[in-house]
Amino acid sequence: MDHLALIEEHLAAAERHVEDGERHVALQREIVSKLEGNGSDTATARQLLSTFEETLAWHIVDRDRLIREKVMQAAKANKRIRHMRWSRQ
Repeated sequence: MDHLALIEEHLAAAERHVEDGERHVALQREIVSKLEGNGSDTATARQLLSTFEETLAWHIVDRDRLIREKVMQAAKANKRIRHMRWSRQ
């Protein structure tokens, strides 16, 4: 497997992690809201929400890093192809 294909595989996983994280954050926000509506203690739910939000932020950072890496690798591959074509002429 070449480097670009490996990056794309990792990027697909990172995008799934972001999507899952967004769902977890949204669900936990609903839970906090319902607990507040019932007058229940929200400390633990808020702590968990904070953890989910932090984890989501790290997943986004990782995804964005992989996107940048993919762009750089694609540009390098493009440059090599152009160089090979130019060398053959």
